[in-house]
Amino acid sequence: MSKIFNFSNHWENCFFDHYKFKSLFDYISDKETQKYYSLTWLKHNKLDKKDKSTIDEITDSFSNEITETSRKICNQMIVSLYSHFEAITEDIAKVIFINYPDNILKYIKVYSDYEASLQFSLQEFIRIEDKEEYLEILSERLSGTITSGIPEKSIDRLNCIIPLKLDREKTIILNDIHDIRNRIIHENKVFDIDFTKLDTYYTAVSYYLEESARTLHNNNIKIIDNGNLLNLIKK
Repeated sequence: MSKIFNFSNHWENCFFDHYKFKSLFDYISDKETQKYYSLTWLKHNKLDKKDKSTIDEITDSFSNEITETSRKICNQMIVSLYSHFEAITEDIAKVIFINYPDNILKYIKVYSDYEASLQFSLQEFIRIEDKEEYLEILSERLSGTITSGIPEKSIDRLNCIIPLKLDREKTIILNDIHDIRNRIIHENKVFDIDFTKLDTYYTAVSYYLEESARTLHNNNIKIIDNGNLLNLIKK
């Protein structure tokens, strides 16, 4: 049985989420757009005949509200970006376990606490006629353990089953994303994150995806790369 790693699917999810938000961010951050919106609102509510100082005050208030809202959306994009990291990581593990089942034994030997996550049942094994299907079920269950804790730990677990050589600086950035994401979700924190910072985080996840896909390819696992972004097909 073999399973293909769909690099294109992960890349498109990350890329389009990021750059669709960039379009929105650029639009709502534009001062002329903000001014036009506030003046339209004033006219609609019949407040456009007010004195200039009052209009300026309302316009500034709108601008501040939009800035604060965009900041909160940037925070939620961090949450989304980390979800992409988790999905990529679990898919990498699943593909490895299915293509090289011996790695299941290798993994639970090193991380024995995760053996229970397999939920292996002889009754279930006998009932399922397609044993390759059961291997896929076990692989999916076990791959869910990979993303426990910080990304550095996730990458350590992956290194148990495939040799990933990643830039240390990028791994630290991935850890930062995890920390910020947890504080946003669990502490309701709102961080002062602009798009430049968000772009740094996106670049780290994109780098992780690309390097992992190349490593899978080098270990004879088939990759879907519709745009040949990884340059695996030489022209």
